Amino acid sequence: MPRLMASTCGTSLLTNNASVEMRALLTRVANRRADELSGDPRRDVDQRIADVDKAMAVAAVMDAARASAELHGIIAFYGGGWPREARRDTHVLLHTDTYLGTRATEIVRDYLEREGVHASLQCMRKLTTASGAAFEAGMEDAVDWCQETDREQRANGVHVVYNLSGGFKSWQGYMSALGMLYADELVYIFEQSDELIRIPRLPLSIDSGEVVRHFDPLRRMHVAPVPAEEAVGVRESLVTVRDGVAKLSFLGLVLFEACARQIYETRLLEPPHALIRFGPHLEESARRWEGRRQMADINRRVDALAKYLIEGRRHMPAGLDLKGLQGDPQPPSDHEFDLWSDGAAWRGFGHFEGKVFVIDRVGLALHH
Repeated sequence: MPRLMASTCGTSLLTNNASVEMRALLTRVANRRADELSGDPRRDVDQRIADVDKAMAVAAVMDAARASAELHGIIAFYGGGWPREARRDTHVLLHTDTYLGTRATEIVRDYLEREGVHASLQCMRKLTTASGAAFEAGMEDAVDWCQETDREQRANGVHVVYNLSGGFKSWQGYMSALGMLYADELVYIFEQSDELIRIPRLPLSIDSGEVVRHFDPLRRMHVAPVPAEEAVGVRESLVTVRDGVAKLSFLGLVLFEACARQIYETRLLEPPHALIRFGPHLEESARRWEGRRQMADINRRVDALAKYLIEGRRHMPAGLDLKGLQGDPQPPSDHEFDLWSDGAAWRGFGHFEGKVFVIDRVGLALHH
């Protein structure tokens, strides 16, 4: 069976065996991103990174395991070496967008690649321990990644393993909870041991009643924070309210993602925000997908488009790719956005009326 291992990655590679002074510096700048680190601290950190990178380039297997918590877990999973199966598996290294987290994970990837083990990086944007609010915001990316990976890998019969040996403790805790829903197996290794702990997926069932009863406000909060009054009546554990604004809590986000797929597949849902309107032919063009995975893709792209517009078009959500059409091939539509590609590329077509985006129809890409 094909296998994917996702490993949470931290900065142990940089802090292990570092001097007291260097460990103090690394702790002090742990939550800074690349553009927030300069001067002497940046120079000293870069020297430490270069020294570790040089050492890892010639490290034996067990030396690498002792140097890196995430590599310790990966190597123990394969019995202390690199059997043929390790080179057939897919590895994804989950990391923060901090400077130290990114650079340390790049070194881990480079080491694996030198050993013939393919690994790719997956950045969890905004994930830091600078504050509780910042950590919650970053975990939204993690939930989205887990849910999307679960959908893709299960369709292909892939066995998904979460390696939680690396990364900071609060992240490991949250990923353990997500792993009970989205991984086939969790593995963890204690720092001073070579014994791997393996936890199989538990047969959990989720009560979807609360999500179904309050689906519309939960969906709006999933897209963007809303005024607190829109969350009245929703179970408190599902929402976080600060300064008159409500958003999904971590539990709310996990439960919504776990339950929403079935609802999204049923039919074309009404837009989650007034910045999107449906044209008169959209429902007809989308009806063929009712009750199928593609309908869920359409509804989720509508959510992504709403989020993009609400945020002032600053950050394009992954997979949306909203762009203008050349010439005038599909009036009144002058824009398109991606839906899916599974043998044929499908798009959503629409146009702006002021700040409102009108989705006119769904159909095959024009280059088809």
